[in-house]
Parts: sequence; C-alpha cells; structure tokens
Amino acid sequence: RVAALLPFRLPGGDVAAREPRRSALGMLHGVFGEALLADDYPALPSPALQQARDWCCATFSPSERRVLAGLLDSGLCAPWCSSAGRLFDAFACLLGLVSTTSYEGQAAMQLERAAEAVQSHDDNRLELHCTLLRGAADPSCRMPTADGQPSGVHEYAFKRMQAMPVWRIDWRAMVTDALAASHNGTSASEIARAVHFALARAILSVADRSRVPRVMLGGGCFQNRRLAEDTVEALGAAGFDVRIARQVPPGDGGLAF
Repeated sequence: RVAALLPFRLPGGDVAAREPRRSALGMLHGVFGEALLADDYPALPSPALQQARDWCCATFSPSERRVLAGLLDSGLCAPWCSSAGRLFDAFACLLGLVSTTSYEGQAAMQLERAAEAVQSHDDNRLELHCTLLRGAADPSCRMPTADGQPSGVHEYAFKRMQAMPVWRIDWRAMVTDALAASHNGTSASEIARAVHFALARAILSVADRSRVPRVMLGGGCFQNRRLAEDTVEALGAAGFDVRIARQVPPGDGGLAF
C-alpha cells in the first residue's frame, strides 16, 4: 500500500452513511479535537473553530451534541474511517448540500453535482490544500489543540503510520480552507469544485513519490466523474500512463471481479 487518507472517527459507525452530518462532525473533530463540542471552552482562538462550533450548534441538538461528544472523545461506537466516500459525504453536509440521505452515495453525488456547476477549475480561483504525511515522527499527525499547538497523539494514525509508513493524505487544511472560503462568501459549488481538484492533486503527489510509470485508478470514489476526470487529467499532464475501469465498475464489485 502506497498511501491512504488520514483517518477520522465516524460517530455511530454505519449510521453515518445515512446521516452525512455525522461524517462531517467526525471530520471536524479530526481538525479541532475536543474543543469542537466542549461546553465550557472559554476562548475561541480562531474563526474556523468558531464556524465549526456554530455549524455543530445549528445541526445537532444539545442532547445530541453531548452524546456524540462522548462517542468521539472515547472512541466508543466511533470507528476510524479513511474512506474517500465518507470524506465527500462530510464536505457535502458541511457545505449545506445534504444532512441525511435515503440511498448510498447520495451525499457524494450532491457534492459532485455542485462541482459540475463550475465549468472548469480554471474558472474557479479557489485553492484548497492537502499535504502528505510520512511516518509517525511527523508532528502534523498530532491533533491540534484550540490554540493550534499539537496535543495528544492521533492514536490510530500514529500506530498505523508507525507500523506501516505509507503516505497519508492530510485533508485537515482543506477543511479550514473551505470554512474560510464559505465565511468569505464563496459559493458551495466553487468549494465543491476545489475539493475535487485538491484530491486529484494529492493523488498526483502520491504518484510522483511512488515513481511508477503507470497508475490504475480503482475504488468507488472514481464513480465520481469529476474526481476521475480531474485525476486522469492531472496524471496525464505529468506524463503518467493512466488506466481507469471501462468495462466493469471501479467500485468493490469491479475490484472483486
């Protein structure tokens, strides 16, 4: 395995697939830690944290926040997730596109549809940033406190990176960039477009570091046409031989086949 997304917790586990707001909460908790849902937090040191807390208050009732904070802080019924699909769900909810769904993949499809409203990335000046982490020694794998300083180790990520030092695509800067853009009046479509492009660039960065001439794209996330096209274009422009599923689906069924 060459790379994976930095994991975040899913409060309630599989329930998050039907309630993307839970994925969004887990993603925000991965950025801000316990400060996100703390009742007695005396100071809010950053506009991004204030926005995130405001979103939580608007999205969950006080009793829900107390229960979900307990799950996230303890890890009980809140498994770690490194799924691109859940990350798309989280961004879709954070941008106000959907909060609950009636079928699998609905939130990610909403994010894709919003991104398609922007004709090309060249028409969208917004840039979101992903970084790559390598190995457990990188201080970025520690969760920040509300004042931006590293606090407790992101335990699962630390152990996995120590045992298997693959590249980790760190999406946390994407979240704070997206919150700032939304606060400054950038449309959900422009932010959605930038999310797709940022992930495509991250995939290119991984390919550059892997030093292989051919890249094969698989997994359910590549049913997302916007992500697939952005990734193929970025890799092709960099000189990679890119292959993507045509006769069978790119998701689990196609991979099993």
